Amino acid sequence: MQKNDFLARISYQNFNIRIFAAQTLKLTSEISGIHNTTPNATVAIGRLLNAAILLAGSSLKYQSSQSISVKISGTGHIKELTAQVDGMGNVRGYVANPVADIDARAEKIDIPGIIGNGFLTVDKDLGLKEPYKTVIPLYHSDIAMDVTRYLAESEQIPSALMIALNLGKEGEIISSGGILIQTFPGTPERVIAEIEERMTGSSFSLDETLRQGKDIYAGVSEILGNRPMEILSETPLSANCRCSREMLKNALKTIDRNEIQKMIEEDGGAEMHCSFCNTRYVFTEAELRSIIQQNNIH
Repeated sequence: MQKNDFLARISYQNFNIRIFAAQTLKLTSEISGIHNTTPNATVAIGRLLNAAILLAGSSLKYQSSQSISVKISGTGHIKELTAQVDGMGNVRGYVANPVADIDARAEKIDIPGIIGNGFLTVDKDLGLKEPYKTVIPLYHSDIAMDVTRYLAESEQIPSALMIALNLGKEGEIISSGGILIQTFPGTPERVIAEIEERMTGSSFSLDETLRQGKDIYAGVSEILGNRPMEILSETPLSANCRCSREMLKNALKTIDRNEIQKMIEEDGGAEMHCSFCNTRYVFTEAELRSIIQQNNIH
């Protein structure tokens, strides 16, 4: 039986490589459930969540408030996907068109088809004055391949990325996870060749490993030829949104008082919606008048 979702940082010094492995069945199921996604949208957001989690492992300080956001904007029916992860293991995701299959009349899983042409945007907030932002074109409209290209082009890190996400007969996620392997400048060429051969060979399938109920470590072990690995850390992962009533109330305080007055006169209050968790926050007329008064004081 698989354990709860987690992100593992793994070292294998004999190969001079570092590995990040994520097991994500519960959170991908929960986030796709929040948005009521159809099968193609479920696979697309699930794969992006896995990719963002693995990038968080390689980019963010362990157990920190640093965060990373990965967004895909395309011409296809799904329009936009976003996944955000922080160093504490909090994950959230957004799907602009969760019923992309219906619009595209899709009869099979075709992620490049529902994404189309577009861009991959990576924002890293490392606690500095400004976040790091990188935008690259989608070369493949395949999430794993385009994120691998981002790592090679923007961070100059040779990487191999595998994402596995399987659906059941009813379109539910039955297994989900991913592995990111990165080399160092001194990694021997023979090691790179061996890893590439194992990851692309017909004898290994991460999809099949997870489908059989094995955990993500079994997949890593197969890639390493069942050699021993050193697990440096494990971060529990969970679907947690950053939104809160207080945060949105503070956002209302930044709005011009005339706009707030308009909300009072036309709607008798205000309703704000979080696109990540679909939570709706209602602010009454009295609360809006209180905000106007506070703004006048300050």
